[in-house]
Amino acid sequence: MVCLEGADESSYQKAENHLLETGGIKISARQIQRVVQPVGKAAQAWQGREAQPGGSAVPIMYISGDASGVPMRKDELEGRAGKQADGGAKTRMANLGCVFTQHKCDEEGHPMRDHDSTTYVSTFAPLSEFGPLLRQEAIRRGLALALQVVLLIDGATGLANMGRLCFSNAIQIVDFYHALEHAGRVLLALLGSKDHPQYQVRLGRWARQLLKDKVEHLIAQTRKECLGKSQAPAVEEQLGYFVNNVSRMQ
Repeated sequence: MVCLEGADESSYQKAENHLLETGGIKISARQIQRVVQPVGKAAQAWQGREAQPGGSAVPIMYISGDASGVPMRKDELEGRAGKQADGGAKTRMANLGCVFTQHKCDEEGHPMRDHDSTTYVSTFAPLSEFGPLLRQEAIRRGLALALQVVLLIDGATGLANMGRLCFSNAIQIVDFYHALEHAGRVLLALLGSKDHPQYQVRLGRWARQLLKDKVEHLIAQTRKECLGKSQAPAVEEQLGYFVNNVSRMQ
């Protein structure tokens, strides 16, 4: 619980307050820090251990990676570039990955993740180090024995390149969450506002079409609609995400 609170809250003082308020547990912020820091270092070292091939043959192995900004104290962000008005950063980028397997589909033919099959890796290191770390975890899980390997990513160029370097035989698929997120950006550029009466209706239409592998049709249709209009450049910029990921959306 101490480690969970230490990781979940933005400061050790908030972790102290939350433990006291929710569980009646009295432990100082300094003591929480003393517990968390050695556990964190050991956990990172454990993730980086040399991989021994293991696991068992599975029909499909999924490997997923993404990045997320983690709020940090000022001394941890010193010298880091960001999007703040002064050019500084409020967060530090963490790379997160997981490996899981699939043996069956549901009654409608949708893939089902094997229960309790997911293992995780995480690091503040750059993609050049994250990719090999994630590959090591896949090797431990039986990468060499999997009949098919799928890399689930958000469509970012960096992650796509990581996939080609570390999982050259994997099928790359853009996850639906990020695809629909970018569809919303296209519609925002096209319609001008999320409050437009057609925004939600058309977002639902994009969702259904994307699930039917109609990404190229959506690109062509959107370009035709905004042809010669003032918003065309902004729309084309947002469509670039789909143009670059057509093969990963089939």
